[in-house]
Amino acid sequence: MKPWGSRRFLIPALALALASDPVAAVDTGIVEEIRSILGQESLHGDTLRTLQTPDDEDLAAALRAMDRWAERIAHGSEDPATDRAVIGADLYRRGGDYWLMPYANGPLAQAGISTRMVLREIDHRPTRDQTESEVARLLHGETGDTVVLGLCRPPCEYLRQVAVVRQVFRPLSVEFATWNGLPLIRIRRFVASEGQAFVRAILQTLDAAGPLVIDLRDCQGGDLFEALDTAALFLPADTHLLTTIDRYGRRRVHRSPAGIKTTRALQLLVGPATASAGELFAGILQKAGRAEVIGAVTRGKCVSQKRVRLSDGSQLLFTNLATEFADGTSCEGNGITPDQTGSDPDSPVAFPESPATR
Repeated sequence: MKPWGSRRFLIPALALALASDPVAAVDTGIVEEIRSILGQESLHGDTLRTLQTPDDEDLAAALRAMDRWAERIAHGSEDPATDRAVIGADLYRRGGDYWLMPYANGPLAQAGISTRMVLREIDHRPTRDQTESEVARLLHGETGDTVVLGLCRPPCEYLRQVAVVRQVFRPLSVEFATWNGLPLIRIRRFVASEGQAFVRAILQTLDAAGPLVIDLRDCQGGDLFEALDTAALFLPADTHLLTTIDRYGRRRVHRSPAGIKTTRALQLLVGPATASAGELFAGILQKAGRAEVIGAVTRGKCVSQKRVRLSDGSQLLFTNLATEFADGTSCEGNGITPDQTGSDPDSPVAFPESPATR
């Protein structure tokens, strides 16, 4: 299974994948290890040959020059199953402001916050001039400790002070909610066997009269094959879902298998944070005329990535497959253009345009 999305653009539940402080230099053995892996498996090949003994910043720049989505993830910052005392929210940055999107049943939701909010203060300390890593670290703490957050909704005329008790929290990859009075399934990321099983269960319990709304606005990616299998629930058997292309130009067509299907109307909510498997899921169903896509243009990260653990415990994330839709087009670099722009107060266009970027 190939992970999708980049942990540096989204910090799931503020418990996962924190950006670590860089070290002064990268061991030459690790550089050679990275060269070897990329030379054998990367879609883009190895362009690190001229790099001698780089520091973290040089290595990161060289990786991005080769592959815009590649990165080395520090040991101890990459495990999504790590137990930490957190507030239970995704962290974004846009236009100098940090935003929080709470997880259902997480500590922040238990404190009464159920929608996106601008984070202006942490324990009365302003956040605007803090780095993403510093903000994330301030939000972490010991289990049972309380952190006071200064939150607001644009135009942020006043701050709401919210006390949140930090807890060990493992977020769900899929949540059930409502949107404009309609039942909504929010997919945070595609995790093997979780997404399609959840969607199938929900479809069996909801009134089939209205459309099913799937919220992908916070979906940074996940497992490619889980996204394909979930999309296949809504498409006839043998439908051309996606084509993947490896470094040698070999093409593999992925088709919808036989099995349980539904013809229920679909609406997909997307935004600039929607990436990788989330974008491909939306694009497949949009191209097939199976779903109406609502929101804002997605990120444009329509590739498959592979994660390899290095000998020092860090991990290397790099692109190993390109993708094309059934009509031969790709959303890499362009994103998915919605069929209509959301206009309600809780629509994607009311949110920050993208999570914090490099």
